[in-house]
Amino acid sequence: MTELSEHLGALMRRAGVGTQTLSKLTGVPRTAIDNWRDGTVRRPRHWEPLLRIARVLSLSRDEVDALLCSAGQRPVAELAAAVGADDPRGAELSWWTDGPAAPRQLRAPTPDFVGRVRELGLLLGALRPTGDGAYGPVVGVRGMAGVGKTELALLAAARVRADGPQVQLMVNLHGMREAPVPAAQALRQVIHALTPRARLGEDLDELQRHYCAVLSGRRVLVLADDATDAAQVRPLLPPPGCALLVTTRHRFLLPGMVTLDLEQLDDDESVRLVRGICDRVGEEQARGMARACGGLPLALRVSGSLLANDHALAVDGYLAGLAEPSRTLQHLRDPDDLGADVPASLRLSYARLEEPVRTLFRQLGVFTADFGADLAAQIAVPPGDQPVEPALRHLLRRNLVGYDPIHDRWRLHDLVGELARSLLAESGEAEPVRWRHAEACVRLVQGLQQRFQAGDGAAALAGFDLERPHLDAARAWALGAVGTPEGDRLVVAEAVAASDHLGFLRYQRRGEIMPWIRRALAAARRLGARPDEAVLLNRLGQVHLDLGEPAQAAAAFGEQLVIMRDCGDRLGQARALNNLGLSCLRRGDPHQAAARHLDQLVLVRELGDTRGEAIARCNLGGVYAQLGDAVRGLAELDAALRAVRVLGDRYGEAAVLHNLALCVAGQDRVADAERLLERALAIRGELGDRHGEALTLAELARLMPTAGRPEQGVAYGQRSLALARQAGTPHAEAGAMRALGQCRVAAGAPQAGLALLETAYARFGAVGDRLAVADCGWLLAEHPAQQPQRRQALREASVRYWREIGHPRAAALDSAPV
Repeated sequence: MTELSEHLGALMRRAGVGTQTLSKLTGVPRTAIDNWRDGTVRRPRHWEPLLRIARVLSLSRDEVDALLCSAGQRPVAELAAAVGADDPRGAELSWWTDGPAAPRQLRAPTPDFVGRVRELGLLLGALRPTGDGAYGPVVGVRGMAGVGKTELALLAAARVRADGPQVQLMVNLHGMREAPVPAAQALRQVIHALTPRARLGEDLDELQRHYCAVLSGRRVLVLADDATDAAQVRPLLPPPGCALLVTTRHRFLLPGMVTLDLEQLDDDESVRLVRGICDRVGEEQARGMARACGGLPLALRVSGSLLANDHALAVDGYLAGLAEPSRTLQHLRDPDDLGADVPASLRLSYARLEEPVRTLFRQLGVFTADFGADLAAQIAVPPGDQPVEPALRHLLRRNLVGYDPIHDRWRLHDLVGELARSLLAESGEAEPVRWRHAEACVRLVQGLQQRFQAGDGAAALAGFDLERPHLDAARAWALGAVGTPEGDRLVVAEAVAASDHLGFLRYQRRGEIMPWIRRALAAARRLGARPDEAVLLNRLGQVHLDLGEPAQAAAAFGEQLVIMRDCGDRLGQARALNNLGLSCLRRGDPHQAAARHLDQLVLVRELGDTRGEAIARCNLGGVYAQLGDAVRGLAELDAALRAVRVLGDRYGEAAVLHNLALCVAGQDRVADAERLLERALAIRGELGDRHGEALTLAELARLMPTAGRPEQGVAYGQRSLALARQAGTPHAEAGAMRALGQCRVAAGAPQAGLALLETAYARFGAVGDRLAVADCGWLLAEHPAQQPQRRQALREASVRYWREIGHPRAAALDSAPV
């Protein structure tokens, strides 16, 4: 004879009910259930608690007799014969001997249920029998583990009770168990609930006919909880007048089935749930829990319950553990409730998968954001080289991944992703998967950079933004592998690919690009990869330029030029000359800058490099604009503009338009300059080029006092300053201050303008930008509050510099009144 502890434990596991839940639903003390289950007390003194447990576990008459027998009690029939007519215990026995007139096996929904208003409305509308179909209504609630399918189904059943089915039966199909409940057993369970003394065979067709016969003429709602597939549920299709409500982690359809795919709770609903369970959790603390749990109701309920049941557990301390990367699941187990175990619930879904889908699921743990199937196919390698997309669709049907059909992207819920990563680590596959991920990201960003260069800038930037979480994760992992030849090669390849145009449009110069480039540069030198070293020196120099460090930039570009000459790379030499020209201009030496760009122009023409020629002409035109030579500047810039438009290079077009505006502004064509700058600004905004937007807005601001609209200039200057700070480019920030200060003075706020101009003057001087120092110094000299002696010194310094470079303004500055 089976012992009670073994028998009761098996029945509870089959039903998926823990001790705490069973105690709440039956009124049997929790300690008693624990004692019977662990064998501390081998036999209860009374049989009534066992019958209450049997009803909650939805046992058949035969299973009740077996449970009673394992407890040393007599079968139901003998107990009924021994109980007198006036014995109140007879009511409990009559349920098993006579059968209930209108049994309601469904427990009440949890009283702290929140949200789901739309979803509940859909279920209520779908569950009302119409009587005009071959079957009664069939409704499926589908979703991942812990999303609240069963609770929503119970709430819907409670709401339809008043005007809907008067008989409500529960069938737990245990779809996540290794051996789900067979359809025949499910049918027997429903039939026995209504006719406990029915003698039933094993034939499925006969059972189904008996099932329909028993339900016909009644208003019955059958809740089939935790279904595994259509084959398991199809025999439960109800006759007209009845309804079937199915909950499942899998996606499948039955004839006429209305489906509801249940998602996570939003932040506000999550906060209400947590605070409803534990009132000592504050609003912001609850929001932190909502983020860590990803809005998953089961995880939120476990978190709230743990804090409510353990007042020694500090909320902030628990929240800190919950928010710790890769350890959230460890904090989502309630030791006092077997049913409140998020990791175990999720692992059940994984356990039901077959190879190679299990392998794919583990390997998807490398993703921390949504992803495309193409990227997944390069990373996840299921056994047998089976295609990845069918396996992804299989995971979707099991609600282990989500899918966004609009963007064609897949996603793991945060907690599911953590499970996948832990399984990946356990499998020993993590390192090769990480390598494949990093290498795939390098190829991905290379392709995006090529699209950008080919003129498809907006799409390339959108793709970069979409994939950036993967690129950043790959970089972080690759940097951990530096020092080995393989790691060094990967770091170099990733930095070379990702730090081109797109990287400069999306990353902070000092905090992100510079340290990343320096580590890659060291790796390239260890490898002796001279061409890669030259590319990285180029990128490092660009960062120094944007940060207002022209001397360091020139040093990096000079090293690049030496390497390119040693390698015989003439295209690389042209690029180095271009950047040396930019650094010369930034130091206030426009003639040397022009010489570098002219040398560059010769090289790119010999090489037939159309893009390189456009860049050279653009930058040469910018130098001429600074020298006040508008005629030569416009000639170069007009040619550059035609070239970049043929190439479809929107980034280059914005740069050319910006420099064109400088030239025409030098000819006092303020309206034309404004239109050119507005076009450049629109392109830079479209590309998300914050640094470029800051530069163009500053030039627009500087036009406004001449145009008679200094207040608009103030607005432009403020936007420029904000964008320069966002981009982390101090030189652009100083330029914005100069423009804003100039406009403040013109708008009637001289003291505010003076403070900005002084700050800009000091910053330009600190980095050795003589062009900007001379210009800013002249603005300070013209300020009405300036002391005569300093005014004279500032004026003379500016005139001396403009005379030195041969600027046509020098004569006007010489003759200007003091």
